[in-house]
Amino acid sequence: MTQLQYLDAGIYTFPEVAGLVGATQPQVRGWATGYPGSKSEPIIRGEFKRLSWRITLSFKNLIEALFIKCFADEGFSVQAIRAMAEEARRVYEDPHPFARDILFRTDGKAIFAQVFNDVANNELYNLRNHNFAFEDIMEPFLKQPPEYGPDGYAHIWYPRKEDAPHVLLNPAYAFGKPVMEESGIPVRTLSDAVRAEDGDFRKVARWYETSEDEVKEALRFEQLH
Repeated sequence: MTQLQYLDAGIYTFPEVAGLVGATQPQVRGWATGYPGSKSEPIIRGEFKRLSWRITLSFKNLIEALFIKCFADEGFSVQAIRAMAEEARRVYEDPHPFARDILFRTDGKAIFAQVFNDVANNELYNLRNHNFAFEDIMEPFLKQPPEYGPDGYAHIWYPRKEDAPHVLLNPAYAFGKPVMEESGIPVRTLSDAVRAEDGDFRKVARWYETSEDEVKEALRFEQLH
């Protein structure tokens, strides 16, 4: 990956990924680096080399972690998720299938994937049993999935759509950190300014030439973590 590609890929630490997807730091670390005493490969294939002593993840990896967290919440074991991730990589010939515009659904027993971006026949591929099923018996994993770009990969995600509908993540902006949709100002910048000014939303809004509502939403988003 070139330096320019790094700038457009988003950069996240394990704590940041954990906070955004609602997982624990040990969970994220296990998904990305493997588990102590296990010879199995990590579920997530990191895009970055280790930076000094720190391992960082990309936006694609973040979205992969989001889906893995959803799979785990549905009761799938780490071993089952790893096996189905490997099958998805094989079928789609892609190292990051969980970050692609692939429809993932479940019947509570297995994870099903859209067949090569073509659901004309309402068929989904069973990543566990390697056979096919009909779409109408499945439930989607995400109520608010990421938005996908022309390359087929996730490129925008609203992590707290219900509580902070104008906060988004885009790997091309602010290294993928949460920003405000209208102004593009990083959420952390506004929330830190509010705290420094003892909650004076009006002053902060005037400084950054934005609305008080946007400043309040930025602070609300930060408080959700």
